Amino acid sequence: MFISSESSVFRASCAFDLNHLALPGTPHPSPNFLVSCHRRRSLPVSHHRLHGNMAQEAAPARPAGPTRLVYFDDMGALRYSATVLSVHQEDGGRVAVVLDATVFHPQGGGQPADTGVISAGGARFLVEDVRAKDGVVFHYGRFEGTEQGCGIGFKEEETVSLEVDAERRSFNSRLHSAGHLLDICIHNVGLFHLQPGKGYHFPDGAFVEYKGVIPPDQIPVKKNELEREANRLISEGAKVLASVFPYEEAAILCGGSLPSYISKGESQTLSLERKKRC
Repeated sequence: MFISSESSVFRASCAFDLNHLALPGTPHPSPNFLVSCHRRRSLPVSHHRLHGNMAQEAAPARPAGPTRLVYFDDMGALRYSATVLSVHQEDGGRVAVVLDATVFHPQGGGQPADTGVISAGGARFLVEDVRAKDGVVFHYGRFEGTEQGCGIGFKEEETVSLEVDAERRSFNSRLHSAGHLLDICIHNVGLFHLQPGKGYHFPDGAFVEYKGVIPPDQIPVKKNELEREANRLISEGAKVLASVFPYEEAAILCGGSLPSYISKGESQTLSLERKKRC
């Protein structure tokens, strides 16, 4: 566990045994729950508390309908068949494939995008980045065996096979869960006044930033307490499960309110992740 401070902003990073952490979740006031509140058909990791200040890099808008996010129905899905809606080259030269459905997580909520392969009829599109805008998911990459990616490719309405890099997905998910575990530990050791800012769950140096004040003589003490509490929770061997709740019930589980971008007038359910003891 490492805590650094600059004025009233603290950055906490952690090196947990990630093999014992599952998919991401957001802390609920009760220490026995990790609750992640996000709207179905939106970004997979736009979490209520931990990622409120994370900006999503915009992808160019294209005339396509909302992409169905298969991972809301099956968290563990790594393969799927989908229909090609469009293949186009952006101004910067990147090739984008838009599908009617996807198992690829876009970058967002502080977590990197999935990578993998989309294939059909001998053509293989190597997915190197995934972004989302206005409900549409853009798969960026290149067609195998070409320089620019547009020499061979897919046709509109063609059925393609999707395969996510399982090892990368698993590692990124565990890093993300580590950030939420850290946030629970912050509460459990009595640092209720610290407010999380940016969460960064990339492999090159994951951290969570908090705003608030810790007396300088208490920083080493709290560092040790956080490390002990994290090890205790990991040793319990908990699972992360997904459930779907109506708006009102989800609000209660999320501490009484939901993010402002989720409208009360929308007749949508919410996907939440709950951490229970085995």
